[in-house]
Amino acid sequence: MALPIPVIQVSIGGSLAPEFMEHLIKECNVNALGSTPTALAYLANWCLSAEKTCPEIRLVLFAGEPLFSDQKSLLQSVFRNAKFTSFRYASTDSGIVGKPVDLTDPRVYQVSPGIIAEVCTDIEKGEFRQENGVEGSLVITNLLRRLMPVVRYPTGDRVEWVGYKAGIFRLLARDSHSLRLGPVSIDVQDIRKIVPAALSGIKIVALQAAILRQGANDLLQFRIDAEPTDEKAAELLIRARLYEERPMLAEHVLLGYIAEPGVRFMSISEMKVNDAMGKLPQGVDLRGSS
Repeated sequence: MALPIPVIQVSIGGSLAPEFMEHLIKECNVNALGSTPTALAYLANWCLSAEKTCPEIRLVLFAGEPLFSDQKSLLQSVFRNAKFTSFRYASTDSGIVGKPVDLTDPRVYQVSPGIIAEVCTDIEKGEFRQENGVEGSLVITNLLRRLMPVVRYPTGDRVEWVGYKAGIFRLLARDSHSLRLGPVSIDVQDIRKIVPAALSGIKIVALQAAILRQGANDLLQFRIDAEPTDEKAAELLIRARLYEERPMLAEHVLLGYIAEPGVRFMSISEMKVNDAMGKLPQGVDLRGSS
């Protein structure tokens, strides 16, 4: 790939052992990294456990997933001299949608040439808004794809306009993605709020919600890469916070319709990852394999 500045690219596959990644960074004097937040967190977690840091890294570019505040805190403890910004905003179907325009807020992007971005507030009614600060689903029309046109294709993300005329928008979250346990649904975005709130002060490397089967019931399991001083106490705190936020879930556990939610503290390397993209899904349904 041709670049406008002198640069040497060191190809480090995400499947490599983290100790080998760290060795290549040191050996080749790498000063910039580009990867998914999942792979970066995997490397950073190993560095912390080995009591190593990478102060030579000046820039960390991420793509493919949002970088959450708990992940950024982890990365900053290892790459303490680095600036963090998104490499680009893109999807497999829509192509390259936008480029980052604000280092202070990596969620802000400007729409790429040839792309028409629209914020839809009601899919069924076809309502689109142009006012700044109005949240909606991002849909994309790609005028560069002639063989198979992409017209008003939903990216699966929630956004808001920051500067409509300049084509600048802020990425907010994924469109609602719910996990269903029997008659109860829970949004994965809510899980990302519940667990950090329950484990306040504890560094969370990665978090994933999994739906399993236990006996004849559905089971919600929180898979967390963290090191609380008392895992059992941490599990009780998470369950209490979950029941407080989702009382219907607690009611159905008492009725025996679903199993009591569980917590498993485990390494990010043991979690279910998208094999093709190397991303860590926030929610996975493993009932077919349990």
